[in-house]
Amino acid sequence: MCLLVSAPMPPVLTQAQRDESFRTSYWHSAIHSGLEYYVTGRYGVHAQVWVSANLLHHAVELLIKANLARGDTADQIRQYGRKSVYSHSLAAAWQEFKKRSGDKALDAFDKVVTELDRWEDIRYPDQLVSTGGAMTIELVESPPMPAGAPASPAPPYRLALPEIDRLVKLLVERSNINLAVLSQLLDQKHAARYFTETNSSPLR
Repeated sequence: MCLLVSAPMPPVLTQAQRDESFRTSYWHSAIHSGLEYYVTGRYGVHAQVWVSANLLHHAVELLIKANLARGDTADQIRQYGRKSVYSHSLAAAWQEFKKRSGDKALDAFDKVVTELDRWEDIRYPDQLVSTGGAMTIELVESPPMPAGAPASPAPPYRLALPEIDRLVKLLVERSNINLAVLSQLLDQKHAARYFTETNSSPLR
């Protein structure tokens, strides 16, 4: 005699429950991936590779979107990738983040967001091959160029890592995440070095 035992059927979630699960998963994944891009971008700066700027762009993009997702519906989050919403534009997402915050102190980060956003233009080589570029990546902050200094004829692309560090720290703090959740990433021996090396604004 063969006894058949059927497994219980999984619960059927309502649309509202599925949407809430999506919102929560998106927020957590955006935070985690954003910090992974951040540590990889910091490593890239120390390794003196230009694509580190694009990795840090991804980091800031995801951390801004993680903050926005806390107040958006699942349907709104699903639209983030559309060009008419944010796509990969830091400027659009940053302006929305500032608008919702209402904190005028965030204006101090406008320049670094604008400069970082420009690196998206040369994410692929066609733009760089066509126009050239004067690329500068600074491990430590340098004094501003003196007035009247000759400008490069090529479009400038600048990244100052200390400015990115302060921006990332702000976005992580505003996300209200408990960093203990990410302890495995933050404390991983190899990665931890690049979270903290030459970093005056560590996450903790």
